Amino acid sequence: MSSPLSPTTLPPLPAFNTPSSSLWGFGSSFQFPPIGNTAPTFTVPQTQAPFIPYIPPRITVQPPPRPPAQPTPTPTPVPSSPTPTPSPQPSATPGAEALGGDGAPVAASPSPIERSQAQINQELLARNQELRNKLTYNENGTRDSDYVQAGQKWAELGQAWLGGDRPVTGSIQQGEINGSYPNVAGYRNLSGAAIVAVLVDETGKPAPNPTLLRSSGYAIFDEIALQDVMSQTFEATGKKEAYWIRVIYAPPGAA
Repeated sequence: MSSPLSPTTLPPLPAFNTPSSSLWGFGSSFQFPPIGNTAPTFTVPQTQAPFIPYIPPRITVQPPPRPPAQPTPTPTPVPSSPTPTPSPQPSATPGAEALGGDGAPVAASPSPIERSQAQINQELLARNQELRNKLTYNENGTRDSDYVQAGQKWAELGQAWLGGDRPVTGSIQQGEINGSYPNVAGYRNLSGAAIVAVLVDETGKPAPNPTLLRSSGYAIFDEIALQDVMSQTFEATGKKEAYWIRVIYAPPGAA
């Protein structure tokens, strides 16, 4: 280890009033600036006043005064009626709900869903039976005697429609049309013809409720015949008319 330096080993400091070439690295021609009695002049640059933005004063809006609170009226208590005490019911014996008065078992009632399904089944059966009846031949209304009786009964209605100055005898116009054949009748290859009486006004519009004078033997044809006659367009003669229309029903492709 080296020993610390002692003050006697430091090099001597140069004198400040004697320029030396080794002083601060300047040459011998360097001269310190003279010190005079004139104070230095400083030029202070003119600066503009700082911009202070205008801040409007804060305005506090006071809410409108609230109306004084109205005192809440105290409801008058209504005396309650005493609650009736239910009378004690006898305890049910296990299995008693499935027994009748004499101890016989009682069948449980069907649920609403089961009852609804049962009603639907009954309605379907009723509709099937009704359709079967309409497709079954029935001679009621097909005989000549039935036709004459229905025509005589209708004559009173036709005479009232035409008026007293035109007798219904000789004033009835006859026609024939092909009815709209129902598809359900094609499974049995059914055919028939019905005669319908209809009253027509001055504009050619048929009056409601036409009359079936002679049945075709099948209820399904008779029902559609009334609709087919009402859908016809009659000639507007300017006066009321009476028609007997024969409506024919034949399977598609029949001669």
